[in-house]
Amino acid sequence: MNPQRPPYQPPHRPPQRKLTREEWMRRQEYLRRKKQQQLHRRLAILTFAALFVILTVVLISVALHRSGQQTSLDTNETTLSPQTDPENTGTPVQTTAPQTTAPPTISDKITICIDPGHGYDDPGATTEYLGDYTEKDITLSIGLKLRDLLLARGYSVVMTHDTNDIPDDAPVGEQYLFGLAKRTAYANQTDAVFYLSIHGDTFEDSSVQGSRVYFQSITGEDNTAITRLAQNFVDALTLALPDAPKAPLLKEMPDDSAYYVLRNVTMPAVLVEIGFASNPTDAANMLDDAWQQKIAEALADGIDRGFAK
Repeated sequence: MNPQRPPYQPPHRPPQRKLTREEWMRRQEYLRRKKQQQLHRRLAILTFAALFVILTVVLISVALHRSGQQTSLDTNETTLSPQTDPENTGTPVQTTAPQTTAPPTISDKITICIDPGHGYDDPGATTEYLGDYTEKDITLSIGLKLRDLLLARGYSVVMTHDTNDIPDDAPVGEQYLFGLAKRTAYANQTDAVFYLSIHGDTFEDSSVQGSRVYFQSITGEDNTAITRLAQNFVDALTLALPDAPKAPLLKEMPDDSAYYVLRNVTMPAVLVEIGFASNPTDAANMLDDAWQQKIAEALADGIDRGFAK
């Protein structure tokens, strides 16, 4: 042991005073409140976390629901109501799968996409003047005639559908088999340079009649080419139907007010309303095979005016 260094002495602690009963009770009350505060803080944190998770799940669910609704609207979107616009076309056709009606596309051929309005379980316009027939029967008949004419003239042709017979493997309970979104997506996947949709019209006033040619114009862009292309069909229909009570009309549809098929294909597109099934004269013509052939030839001529070399 070093004689120069005193031995270690523990620090002196004054003796603790014994708490009185009242002081002890106050201390216990303090400790109890402190524990409660800690518990409340933990509960508040857990509650906030739970609410955050619930809110996140709700927001995701709402977003998915709206996305589903938009997809449904895109798939089943209809054209203008006959109560508000005499240029109504009804709900466009839907099928099971795209069908090509021409041999494989040759590089020097021009491919045209023909879209007969309605089809399969979607009849389109049904009026007393059409009897047992509906719009889908007429548009398909004209579409097939047009296909044959274009093939004979050297074009390559694809059709959104070339039959109205529902396939045996069609999903049970599914109303539409090839809707607007699928139809336009199919057209965009082909090498078609032009998209022609054929429809019949209806209106509450049976005196309204005649054919109409619709195209989409984009605000702020040069729409000269598509306007001229649509006008070609008006001119061809006028020549094909010189005795028509009403001359064909050109109808411009600006921006997003245009029909779905016009604004969702990537190639130039025109929608032709061949007549009004709600008008007795137009309906009688629409049922006449010779008149259908004239319309098909006029549509082929309109395509020639825009694309023939």
